[in-house]
Amino acid sequence: MAWIEAHQGLSQHPKTKRLARMLNISIREAVGSLFMFWWWAMEYAEDGDLSKYDSSDIADAVQW
Repeated sequence: MAWIEAHQGLSQHPKTKRLARMLNISIREAVGSLFMFWWWAMEYAEDGDLSKYDSSDIADAVQW
């Protein structure tokens, strides 16, 4: 089973805050969405290439 390292500063990182603002969601939701995306990508885009997925696929991955 793969795992993702989580740093305690993730919720305060400027990129996380920007993501929350852009999506009009809470920091808590942004962090959760990031993890859902990372878990999905580990399973379906191991090499990081998302080109075979469209925005709807990615939205589904994070239950947006």
